[in-house]
Amino acid sequence: MRAAGDGPGLVEPLKDQTVVTPETAKFAAGVRGGEPRAEVRWFKAGKPLTLDGLKYNGVYEGELASLEVNECELADAGEYSLTATNKVGSVTSKATLTVHGTIHTIDEKTFFTVFFLFLPRF
Repeated sequence: MRAAGDGPGLVEPLKDQTVVTPETAKFAAGVRGGEPRAEVRWFKAGKPLTLDGLKYNGVYEGELASLEVNECELADAGEYSLTATNKVGSVTSKATLTVHGTIHTIDEKTFFTVFFLFLPRF
């Protein structure tokens, strides 16, 4: 016998994101919640995320499920996914976060000042 109601559906999948440290990455997906309304959970590399409001902020309102990964570091790169589940079924969407390190540049005058400060003295 089939459970009464509708399973959740994916209206818009997650999209891959690329950020530079320490930017915030923002994932968003359109999720039809079904009946009863689905619960949305977020994962990184298949492991559940704790939405602590510090590193990870997650919201599910209307048909929009979103996740923010704050102050990204190189270690935050990887596969992120969301799963919407109710008693009738579930749906999953995945995307990859790529994190590039910040490139620091210095001008020529600063380079030579630093270079000469560290020259060995004989």
